[in-house]
Amino acid sequence: MAEVQSGEENLFIPDSKLMSVLFHVVAVVSMFTISTLGLLVNIYLFRKFSNKPGKASAFHKLCLVKTIPNSIVCASFFLWVVPLSILQPDYENIPRILNVFVGQVAGFGAYVTG
Repeated sequence: MAEVQSGEENLFIPDSKLMSVLFHVVAVVSMFTISTLGLLVNIYLFRKFSNKPGKASAFHKLCLVKTIPNSIVCASFFLWVVPLSILQPDYENIPRILNVFVGQVAGFGAYVTG
C-alpha cells in the first residue's frame, strides 16, 4: 500500500488503485507521444515528398498519398482521444454528434483512404 500524508491524517491508497492511476498515466503519455510524433513525421514527409523536384515514381506518389490518412488518424488521437483520456468525462457528458464525427473521420483516414 502507498501512504499519502495529508495534514495530520495518513491516507492509504490500495495498490490496485495506484496501479490503475499509473496505467492511466502511462496510457495517456503513450497516446500523446505517439500521436504527436506521428503527426509531426507525417507532416514533414508530406512536405518533403511534395517538394521533390523531378518526375515522381509510383512508389513516391504512394508514399505521398499515404501521409494524408496517417495524419488524419494521428490528428484524431491528438485532438480528441488524448484530451478525453486526460479529462475522463462521463460518457453522457461527451457530445454524441462530435464523438461520432471524430470517429468517422478517424475511420475514414484509417480504412477508406489508407
